[in-house]
Order: sequence, then C-alpha cells, then structure tokens
Amino acid sequence: MIQIRPCTQQEETLIKDGLKTYSLGKLGISETVREGFFHLAAEDENGTLAGGILAEQYFSCCGFVSRLWVSEAFRGKGLGSRLLKEAERLLKEAGCTMVHLDTFDFQAKGFYEKQGYTLFGVLEDCPPGHCRYYLTKRL
Repeated sequence: MIQIRPCTQQEETLIKDGLKTYSLGKLGISETVREGFFHLAAEDENGTLAGGILAEQYFSCCGFVSRLWVSEAFRGKGLGSRLLKEAERLLKEAGCTMVHLDTFDFQAKGFYEKQGYTLFGVLEDCPPGHCRYYLTKRL
C-alpha cells in the first residue's frame, strides 16, 4: 500500500531532479541546460532594505520573476522599474529570450504592463474575490 507523507530534503531533491530529467528528455535538451538565480537587493544610503527582486532562469531561454517588492517608503520613485530592468538585463545576458511573472489584482498588474509585459492568463477567485494575472515579455 502506498503511503503519502511529508518528504525529506533529500526526497525533495530527488523529486525535482526526476521531473527535470523527464522534462529535458521530452524537450530533447541536454543536461547542460543553463539555470541561474538572479536575486537582487536595493538599499538606501543608511543600509536600509528598500526593495528586492527574485528571478531565475530555466531551460536556458526562459526567465521567471517570482518576487518583486519595494518598501512603501520607496514606492513611486522608480525603484521597482530599476530592479525589474536589471533582472531582465541579467536574464537576457544569460541567454533568456522571454520572462514571465504573476501578480494579483491588488498588486501591480498596471505597473508590469507599463514595463512592456502582456497578459496571457487570468486565474479567477485566487484568493476568493480576487484574480491572479499571468504576464510575459520578450527580451
């Protein structure tokens, strides 16, 4: 009988590697696929964290922004745009031809559209009463 339980860190690695091996085989891509993480922090002259962005590269050509945050004290001053542009630059330099991300209706859809992102999907009622938007941009 199969039992389901929380996995260990070692099992988590095996699961990730198993999916990666399967996916690369289906795509006909070698194990030399470039992957990378581009995590950037922005701080003010006092060393206070003003914002940051977490982005990653996968399958050599795809970029994904998982988080972009700017402290309320620094919003509306161009910092989000600077962080996003720098992450895009690094992703492009690493070989990415596109980047995608998601945001909620109470976050920054308009901001991303001003940065050249286009909507490709909407998940309604996630969380209830709200929408999650999926956007992409060619680099």
